[in-house]
Parts: sequence; C-alpha cells; structure tokens
Amino acid sequence: MTVVISDRQRIQRDLIAFDFKTLFVEELGWDILREALLVLAVDGQTYRLHPFVEKRGFKVYVCSPDMHGHIPSSGIMRQIERELTTPALC
Repeated sequence: MTVVISDRQRIQRDLIAFDFKTLFVEELGWDILREALLVLAVDGQTYRLHPFVEKRGFKVYVCSPDMHGHIPSSGIMRQIERELTTPALC
C-alpha cells in the first residue's frame, strides 16, 4: 500500500522540523541564493547575513545572532532591511 503525503502535510512536516531549506527549495520551488556572506554593522553590533534562497528577484538571508547570542530586535531588523534594500550611492 502506498501512502500519499499531501503538499500541506509536507509543508507542515518541514515547518515542525525547522527544515526551511527543504520547504523553500523542494516544496515551494525557490532557488539557492548563491552570493557571498554579507556583514553589516548596525548600532555598534556586527550581523552576518547568510544567503539562503531567492525567487524572482526576492532574496532571503539568514541573520546570525549578535555577539551575545540574541536575535536582532524589530528595530534593528528594519535597519538591516534598509541597508539591504537601499542602492549603494556611486
């Protein structure tokens, strides 16, 4: 007997397992983002942004915790986002 797992069940399985790579790449069809690691200094802290996936120009990065092991606050995340989305001045 063959057991068929629905898309919804696979997505739930990946979410529960924190298996975001499988979720984005295999289930949702995103591409691996092949870029260099980005390092940003915001508010006296250094954050490392690891390239993760992309689809149609939308890119996802994974931000490492700060040097104390804390994830960035929402305010810091907004500053990081501004740094990523603001074109460099020539």
